[in-house]
Amino acid sequence: MNTTTTIDAQDVSYTAPYTGAVTATQSELNQWTSLNVLNFMTETQRADILNNVGSIDCTAAFQAAINALPVQGGIIELPSGTIFMTTVQINRGYLYIRGNPKGTRIIDSSTTADLFQIGDGSTKVSGVRFENLSIWASSTKTAGTVFNCNQLESFQFVNVCVGSNDDYVANGNVNRLWNGYIFNRFAQGLVFGGEIVCANYPVQANGNVDQSFGAELVFDGGLDIQYSTKNNAVLLGGGTGGVYFGRVNISSCAGGIWWSKTLTDVNNREAFVSDLCTIDSCPSRAISVASDSLETLDLKGWISACGNDKSNPLLSSIWVDITTATPPVACEINASGLRVQDSLFDGVQVSSGTLNWVGGLLRSNGTGINGGHGLVFGAGRLNLSGVQVYNNGNSTRGYGLLINGAISYTVIGNNFFSNGQGSINNDNVGFSTTGLIRSNVGYVTENIGSTQILSGQTTVAVNHGLAAAPSLVLITMAGQQDGGAYAYVAPSSYTATQFTITYSVPAGANRPFVWQAFMGTE
Repeated sequence: MNTTTTIDAQDVSYTAPYTGAVTATQSELNQWTSLNVLNFMTETQRADILNNVGSIDCTAAFQAAINALPVQGGIIELPSGTIFMTTVQINRGYLYIRGNPKGTRIIDSSTTADLFQIGDGSTKVSGVRFENLSIWASSTKTAGTVFNCNQLESFQFVNVCVGSNDDYVANGNVNRLWNGYIFNRFAQGLVFGGEIVCANYPVQANGNVDQSFGAELVFDGGLDIQYSTKNNAVLLGGGTGGVYFGRVNISSCAGGIWWSKTLTDVNNREAFVSDLCTIDSCPSRAISVASDSLETLDLKGWISACGNDKSNPLLSSIWVDITTATPPVACEINASGLRVQDSLFDGVQVSSGTLNWVGGLLRSNGTGINGGHGLVFGAGRLNLSGVQVYNNGNSTRGYGLLINGAISYTVIGNNFFSNGQGSINNDNVGFSTTGLIRSNVGYVTENIGSTQILSGQTTVAVNHGLAAAPSLVLITMAGQQDGGAYAYVAPSSYTATQFTITYSVPAGANRPFVWQAFMGTE
């Protein structure tokens, strides 16, 4: 027998599967206490807000509204208008601060203080949500963070504009906010939509040195991070894992995403940059992995015009530093469909670790006066397949791929063309048990053909058509030969363009041969 159970829509909630965050159902929200911040203000303060003047300090009233909520949780309703305030402390959870979709604006009156201090660092705070807010400052800040979060879990920031492109432009292309978000130990968080426009660090995050309390942080929903002129857009400073960048645009910041151990002296674990993430027009690097600072990076996305600082023209768009720790933390990058273009110097530099790159493109890097290679790969393991590599560099620095000290590599089925110096420069062109370069358009590593030694001659020079001198040439006598005669190819005859077949006696007639030439590694 089939049975059907009817569930009221207000009892259903949706949580994005990758956040793991716990959200309240609409029924639960309906049971929460809801307080309007205006009810804690004087008539003069209300008029100042509702008329979008924003000149009378409302900090005490805002704090009083939060303190008035019961311990089981509640909602603070913010009106459409402009609220002038400074630091508010939040040390309790299950708090929903909800702005008006028609426009709730907060003006930070301090030049150095934090705006929202969430958590005191000694006790976990759970279930905090901010929604539909726009934040700016009354003057240019030189310190302070908009959302300074300590031991925060199961949190959401939805459609929150920490600064905005419009405010930045209206202020003569000058930031007023200093830091955007600090997540000092976190779990199961989401920043969805909105903007982050501030001078220093838009986002900083770290976990504990024992790798606890630094997991599951999602940026998504069309979040724009722009114009952080002093530092990278995102600093993941140690002990973080499960950090995911979905539909996010990072543009015109000093740099993109930086993994290091500068906040907590331990490596980060895993991070994910989706194919919907774009990093554009950052003078420094789009992706930076400091030495021994990240275990695994799943990298897709689109990277354009980064590493374009003409005053420091030796920056690549993607950079992975060499491993120095004991034991080492060698970063494994799994790239799929990754697109990297328009860097002044090298497109990608990987000094150690593993790079598995399938599909995508690497083009038009090395456009500065120093040129630049498409990909420079050092002491690690490289697997490159199905990538379009073209228009990189100039005649002095401009290979599509430079292999320099790799432990092992496979380079198969890529398309190389129009690179300044050539397709591939491999530091080991001989046969090896650790490397394979085959079946790449624009870089011929094996060829086959036929030739003949003319009557009365003992040698013939053959143009092999390989990208460099062969490592091995095989020949087969293809027809009638002179009795007792034999033929061979001396390795000393291998050049970048030819090899020579030698016949042991003057040919009694034209003697045909089939040849196969190989270069690179097997």
